[in-house]
Amino acid sequence: MKKPKIIKPTLLKGITLYEGKKDIGYIQLVSIGRGVIRPQIEYKLKKPYRNKGIMTKELPLFLDKIKDEYPQIIAIVKEDNIASSRVLDKVGFCRLSKIGDKDIYIRDFRIGVEKTEETIAKFNSLGLVDK
Repeated sequence: MKKPKIIKPTLLKGITLYEGKKDIGYIQLVSIGRGVIRPQIEYKLKKPYRNKGIMTKELPLFLDKIKDEYPQIIAIVKEDNIASSRVLDKVGFCRLSKIGDKDIYIRDFRIGVEKTEETIAKFNSLGLVDK
């Protein structure tokens, strides 16, 4: 039996975060899937630099640079990663749904946070989105 083919994400944009000359983490936008670009934000800080507000400060700067080219972005976070969920909330992402142990967030620059939240609430009321 053939093993399923793993589709590797395609890097769309990315930056490395530094403190002085030391690499402390990254922010990147990747596309997962074939054909259609589905931008997904990914970020990570090395342990000594977490919970210091660095990502809350850096992520909006990155998003501001890419929002015209990629007006709708998703983020996938393990449900027990509370710090990462807080970062996404602070920078304007809205929780869309849940798949297994992961929460799916969305940021739509075309309609803004308030309208995105209204749209998600409508989907929730119709049972179209997992809570």
